[in-house]
Amino acid sequence: MRPILFLFALAAMAQRPVPVDNEWTRVLIAASSPGPKGRLHKHDVNRVMIYLDDGKQRLEFEEGTVKEIPFTAGQLLWDTKGGMHTSQNTGGTTFRIVEVEIKQSGGKVVFPSKDPVNVAPALYKVELENEQVRVLRVKLSPRQRIPEHEHLLPRVVAPLTPVKLRITALDGGQTTFESKPGEAVFLTTARHSEESLLDAPSELIVVELK
Repeated sequence: MRPILFLFALAAMAQRPVPVDNEWTRVLIAASSPGPKGRLHKHDVNRVMIYLDDGKQRLEFEEGTVKEIPFTAGQLLWDTKGGMHTSQNTGGTTFRIVEVEIKQSGGKVVFPSKDPVNVAPALYKVELENEQVRVLRVKLSPRQRIPEHEHLLPRVVAPLTPVKLRITALDGGQTTFESKPGEAVFLTTARHSEESLLDAPSELIVVELK
């Protein structure tokens, strides 16, 4: 599986470089300003949409269906492929989206006993799960320590707040992971412990790719 940062075809949409594009996924970070509706288009793969700001979007489909999508900062949605449509920012403010396109068909996964949802259920919450993805919301307190756990699947990490973690591998080696809202990082399978290095709470979305 691999992550994609995929951009919405919205009016007044500014596109940043694609941070991830591999066999599992492509990820885009989009910024949309209020304005007229964009061009007619469709999406050929399913996507996880992670909204970084409050906003409202209007989708008008070629066959006549209209969808009004209000959202709040930190919300995520599963967006299925298909359907020619236009998109328009109707919320009056600029908003940003992390779009994770899913390239693999996925399947059933048996998670290990050291899965983070089992090891630290108060910190790792399953927000969405289907055959292609499992999406976790992770909330860490200041200086929070997370015991040893195993990430069975490759994953895209999209911070909702600044994040800075000390990661300790099984052999004792340490690395630092640091990221902020508006970024997305692709990580592979791993088994380690973690510790937040910040004096403020941290929140991030993890899109696991089946």
